[in-house]
Amino acid sequence: MSETVFLGLGSNRDNRLWYLFQTLRFFSRTPFLDIVKLSSIYETEPYGVTNQRDFLNMVVQVQTNFSPGKLLQLIKFIEKKVGRIDREFWASREIDIDILAYRGKLAQFPWLAIPHKEVQKRRFVLEPFAEIAAGFIVPKIDRTVRELLETCPDVGRVTKIISNVQLSEQLLLISAQEGVLN
Repeated sequence: MSETVFLGLGSNRDNRLWYLFQTLRFFSRTPFLDIVKLSSIYETEPYGVTNQRDFLNMVVQVQTNFSPGKLLQLIKFIEKKVGRIDREFWASREIDIDILAYRGKLAQFPWLAIPHKEVQKRRFVLEPFAEIAAGFIVPKIDRTVRELLETCPDVGRVTKIISNVQLSEQLLLISAQEGVLN
């Protein structure tokens, strides 16, 4: 059965936008993983270790038949294919993909927590999440994304730089060009 999943994407190394686009291309070409909605892209202050470049962040709603464990394996594979290099925990990243919430599923392992254990504390996640699913009730927390955003303690800067409409148009253009070239 297909489930709704929300994924957070972030990049703060090199060509940040390129890494986000490449990740979305992989998503669009993956069987049993359908993109439903894209948030806008936001430029955000780094969280945790702040002496690094600003991030580009967004949230993607997908439908998938993958179990949480299989989805995590796929995410790690896509991160590597897009160019992520493993570094220390708070280091800058080419691409970072997090499972934020998985409708109807909870998980608590050392390598995976669903919902993401920090989702309610991170404005850079909640702003784009609320843009596409403000009324979604985050399992286990039992509050809507909008409510979490309204009470979020994080006051870091979050600035929309590319609207989801512009982003969708760019992705359609890229897909059309690839279709002609392939």
